[in-house]
Amino acid sequence: MRPAVAFLALLTAVSSMPLNVPGPASLVRRDANPDSLTGDTTGVHDPTLVKTPEGSYLLFGSGGWYTAKGVSVGTAIPTWSSPDQKAWTYLGTAFATSPSETDHYTGVTNGDLWAPDVTYVNGKYWMYYAASSSGSRISGIFLATSTTGLPGSWTDDGLVTSTDDGHDWNALDPHLIIEGNAWYLSVGSYWTGIKLLSLNPSDGKLDGSVVVDLAERTEANGAIEGSFIHFQAPYYYLFTSWDNCCNGPDATCTSEKVGAVPSTSTYAFNPTDNIRVVRSDSITGPYQDENGTAALSGGGRLVLGSHDDIKGPGGQSLLSTSDGLKIVYHYLTDGTSVANLGIDDITWGTEDWPNVA
Repeated sequence: MRPAVAFLALLTAVSSMPLNVPGPASLVRRDANPDSLTGDTTGVHDPTLVKTPEGSYLLFGSGGWYTAKGVSVGTAIPTWSSPDQKAWTYLGTAFATSPSETDHYTGVTNGDLWAPDVTYVNGKYWMYYAASSSGSRISGIFLATSTTGLPGSWTDDGLVTSTDDGHDWNALDPHLIIEGNAWYLSVGSYWTGIKLLSLNPSDGKLDGSVVVDLAERTEANGAIEGSFIHFQAPYYYLFTSWDNCCNGPDATCTSEKVGAVPSTSTYAFNPTDNIRVVRSDSITGPYQDENGTAALSGGGRLVLGSHDDIKGPGGQSLLSTSDGLKIVYHYLTDGTSVANLGIDDITWGTEDWPNVA
């Protein structure tokens, strides 16, 4: 889950050397509407989409959200399935209850688990997910594996990395990137932004202690999170969510206040999430936008923002399919606090910048 809170203490953004890749930006559709979907498509927040070996699809999201009917999707990684990315069925949660080792980070028993990232590789599903509480740097990223990806099939493989109040970054919003024999994890939410860690492919755990700085903001209380790195030759594209996922009266994203049935909601949500992108010719950076502004100095090209009845698109992930590259995200609509699933096509302009179609 990408917490929508304003942090009071942030460090000054670090400048990086210029990158010799961008030219003028091609036109991008910043107001594209999501594909038409059916079935169980509400209560979806921070979605990650994976294709099964059988050709169907599994979708995973943050716990603690509610459907348009006011039904909780559960705390321990809600899961959906689809034969075609169009018709969706809610299956349950990855775990019956949240693993007890996450209690330290959520501060409660069976707390909401956030922002799963699921990849199918080497004959099994690898799921990285986060445990924390709104506004806290006492955060942990955990790993679980499964041969089917279905609820109840997951093996808890334990803690991968964590932060506390002594860190200047936050261990949230994990994303696995596999480059040949090298595995990486991009992480980070607010504070000093997005980081890159190295993993050992044999067990999916940390390989060393080096933390690489990728992107940071000082505007909007440093609101950058939800990193996802996609390689489209010759560049690595770093997608992030900016600003607030659920900008309510007290700027919190707690389960009691999200996903209320629209007719009974007393919270005037005004999400400001938007999706941005920067690129680099190296996975470790430096990244920059089409204007040459370094990602470590707040650079970011707008990919998709609020428009019409689509409010606060964010929490994005990407998936390459036989139909092309898809971007998957959450959004809200006017007058409600119900998170909806959005799926769109990504196309590429003449200057090699991604467009939402």
